[in-house]
Amino acid sequence: TVAEMSSGLDTGMDSLSLNDTRPVEKDIAEHPAIESTLLINCDEELQCSSADELCQRLNCRPDTPVKVVSIFGKTGDGKSHTLNHAFFDGRPVFATSARPESCTVGVWAALDSQSRALVLDTEGLQGETSNENQRTRLLLKILAISDIILYRIKADRLQNDMFLFLGDASRSYTEHFKDELVKAIPKEDSGNIAPLSRFGLKAIVFHETHHTETLAGGDQDLRDRFERLNSTGKSCAYAKLIYVGIRSSPGQPTNFEPLRKRLHRALHSNEIRSPRPIRVIYGMLRALNEKFSGQISDLRRSVFPDEYFTCGSRCVCCQAKCTLSMNHGSAGGRGHLAPPDSNCRYTAERDNKVFLCETCYLRGQRNDVAYQLSGRGESGLFGLAKYAWSGYVLECPTCGVIYRSRQHWYGNEDPERAKVVRSEVRHVWDDADVVPGAEGSLNAAQRLLDGVNFAVSSVSAALPTQVITDYISDSIAPSNWVPNSQIEKCHRCGMSFLEEPDMDKHHCRSCGQGFCHRCSNYRAHVSGYGSDKVRVCETCYSSSGSAPASVVANDTKLRQYTELLTSACGSVYSSTAGAIKGFARPSYWQRDEDISQCSYCEKPFHSKRSIHHCRRCGMGVCDPCSPKRQPVPARGWDTEVRVCNKCYQKA
Repeated sequence: TVAEMSSGLDTGMDSLSLNDTRPVEKDIAEHPAIESTLLINCDEELQCSSADELCQRLNCRPDTPVKVVSIFGKTGDGKSHTLNHAFFDGRPVFATSARPESCTVGVWAALDSQSRALVLDTEGLQGETSNENQRTRLLLKILAISDIILYRIKADRLQNDMFLFLGDASRSYTEHFKDELVKAIPKEDSGNIAPLSRFGLKAIVFHETHHTETLAGGDQDLRDRFERLNSTGKSCAYAKLIYVGIRSSPGQPTNFEPLRKRLHRALHSNEIRSPRPIRVIYGMLRALNEKFSGQISDLRRSVFPDEYFTCGSRCVCCQAKCTLSMNHGSAGGRGHLAPPDSNCRYTAERDNKVFLCETCYLRGQRNDVAYQLSGRGESGLFGLAKYAWSGYVLECPTCGVIYRSRQHWYGNEDPERAKVVRSEVRHVWDDADVVPGAEGSLNAAQRLLDGVNFAVSSVSAALPTQVITDYISDSIAPSNWVPNSQIEKCHRCGMSFLEEPDMDKHHCRSCGQGFCHRCSNYRAHVSGYGSDKVRVCETCYSSSGSAPASVVANDTKLRQYTELLTSACGSVYSSTAGAIKGFARPSYWQRDEDISQCSYCEKPFHSKRSIHHCRRCGMGVCDPCSPKRQPVPARGWDTEVRVCNKCYQKA
C-alpha cells in the first residue's frame, strides 16, 4: 500500500541538495525567454537524436541534475495553463488555446532553472487521437521516468477514471517499467542515483471545484479511496499521494499558490528521489521507447460493451463464449450458440464427442445417434436377448438401426471405420447439462439393475409387507416394548410417523417407548443387554449414571440375535450392492462415494433418504426431487426414466 511504501523510505541517502549556493550559471544558464520543445511526438518518436541535442534545446548541460515533473489529466482541463502558472509565473511557455481542438499533441519539455525541474506537458486523456491505446502507452512511459506526477482535474467531485488511471499506471510501472529503468542507468552513475526499485513516485492531485467543497480529509481521504478502487494486494508505485484542493468562484482566476507550495516542498525534498542528470533521464526514456514500441491494436473501450447484453455462458472445454443475447433460453428459446469459427476440443472428463449418421449428413441432415441397448421397435425381453447376441446398436431417427457392435462373429469394425457415422466434438456450456458423448449411453448393466430394483421396491413398499414386518418385529421384541402398531408419533418430540413414512421407528432399550432416530441417538449400559452400550432415549441416558436400568435378560436374547444377524447380513448386502452399482454405473453418473447431499434440495442423504441418479445430467438426487419420468434418447434411455426437477423443467 501507499502507507507501507512511505514508511520504508531511507531518509539518510546521500544526494545533491537543491538548496546549495553554487552559481547557477555553471549548471543552468539564466535564460529569461524560456521556450518549450517537442520531446516526443504522438507516434512515440523521439524528436531529439541525443541527450546533447536535448540539452542544447533546453539551454543546459547534460550533467545538470534535475527532477522530472509531468502532468496528466483529461483534455481541456487546463494542464498547460497550470504548468505555466506553477513554474513560469504565468508566461506562455507551453501553448494554450481557446480553440476546441487540443493544443498539445505529443509530449513537450521545458526547464525551470529556479526549481531545477524538467517539466513535461502531455497530451490530454480522452482527446481526439488516431490510436487511443498508443497514446496511453506514451503517457505511461512519461510517467515512468518522472519523479513527481501532477494530475489536473477540474470537476466538482473526484471521478473514478482518475483513480483507475493511477492504479493501472502503478501496475504498469511495477510490472514492466521498473526493471527496465534500473538497467538504463549507466554504471558510472549507479552509485549516485537512488535505486528506483526501492523508491516510488510522488503523485499530486490538483483538484479544482466551483460548486462543491474539496476533500475534508485531504491526503488521507485520497489514499483511502485510491486503495479501495485498486486493492490488488500488489506493491504500489506511489510513495506518496498528495491532495491539493481549491474552490474557485465562477469568473475568478484560479489560485495556484497552494499548488506551488506543495510542488516546492516536493522538489526540495530528497528523502524519496534525488535529482538525476538530464543525460540519464534521456537514456531512460530512449530505453523505454525502444523496449515498448511497435504497432498496437486500437481496441477502443465501448461505453456499452456487448457483455451488458449478451449471454455470459462459456464452453468449459474451449472457453468459447455464447453469441446470443441474455436469457435466450427462457420461454422455450434456443440453446447456446458458439462463434462460427470456434472449434471445441475433446476432453475425456466431459465426454463431449457425439456421433452423426453419415448417410443423413451427406443428404444435408444432422441426426445424432447414440449407443442403445435395442432398437425402438424391439420389446424389452426381445431387445435384451438380441443385445446379448448382437451387442449395442446405433439407431438413426431416419435410417433406423445402422450399426450393431457384434453383427458378425469376428471382424466387427468400429462404427467410424465402417463409415456409418462421423464424430463431432461439441461445446459443453457451463450452465447446461454435460453434453452426452457416444460412450456415455452405454447403460445395459444399469438398466438391468433398475429392473431388479423396481421389482424389489414394489414388493417391499406394499402395505401387507409393512404389516408383516411390524408383526415379526413385535413378536421378537421384549415385553416392555410398545408394539410398532401402536406407535404413531415420537414419544419425545411428537413427530408423526404417519406424515413421515420414510422415518424409522426406534425403541429405547430401557423404557421401551417408540422414538425417532434423533431422539434416541444415545448409547448407555442397560442390564440384560450385556456389556455393550445400546440405544436409549435422552431421558434414560440422563438417568443412566445413577443405576443401570433393569430388564429380564432372557426377554432380550431373541431380539439381540435378530439384530446381530440383520446387521451382518446388511453389511454383506450393502458392500455387494455397492460394488455391483459401481460396476454398472454409466460413465457420466456422479459416483455414490462423492455424493453427500441432494444436488437439487441440498438435503443430506441417510438410511431413509436414498441416492438416486438423474438419467439426464447424472447428478445424485433424492426421490422427492426426481418424481418425473421422461425418455432421454441422447443418453440411451428410449423409455421413460427418472430425471430430476431441474432437467425436467429444461426439457
